[in-house]
Amino acid sequence: MHIKILQLMELIRSTFYYHPTDKKLSIAIQDQLAKQTPLRNNGVRYGDYFVLRNNHQQSILIELGFITTPNELNAIQSESYQNQVADSIVQGLINYLDS
Repeated sequence: MHIKILQLMELIRSTFYYHPTDKKLSIAIQDQLAKQTPLRNNGVRYGDYFVLRNNHQQSILIELGFITTPNELNAIQSESYQNQVADSIVQGLINYLDS
């Protein structure tokens, strides 16, 4: 999971993958995040990031908000948002493993 610093005024969420075999996992989790969280769905995208590229296990990177945007910082710090995110990730993993 990843929390980014950026100057934006709306809630945005993206999920990134590097290896093509991880795309299906990214989609499963992103779909659940889109259903259960208030963040704008910025989609699933390829990301050439060190933490993904050099990971030999299945891996994705989830952007869950930007700490420099006040409304996102408030969401990130709230227990209800954290629970929504956790529930979404768990349900996405269940959906992925059941498919």
